[in-house]
Amino acid sequence: MTPPRAITIRLAEPRDAQAIGMMSRDFVEAGLGWKYDAARVLRAIRDRETLAVVACESGK
Repeated sequence: MTPPRAITIRLAEPRDAQAIGMMSRDFVEAGLGWKYDAARVLRAIRDRETLAVVACESGK
C-alpha cells in the first residue's frame, strides 16, 4: 500500500501565477478563450479582495 502524500494548502504567491495560469488554460478553460493567463492570475493574487490558494506536495 502506498503511504499517503503530505499536502500543504497555502496562500498563492506571485511565483505561483505562471503555473496557475497554465493549469487554468489546460484544465479549466480547455476549448474556451484563455482568460486567466499569468498576468491576470498575478493581479488576482495581489488583489486584497481576492483569496488565491494553492495545494502543494511537501517539498514542492
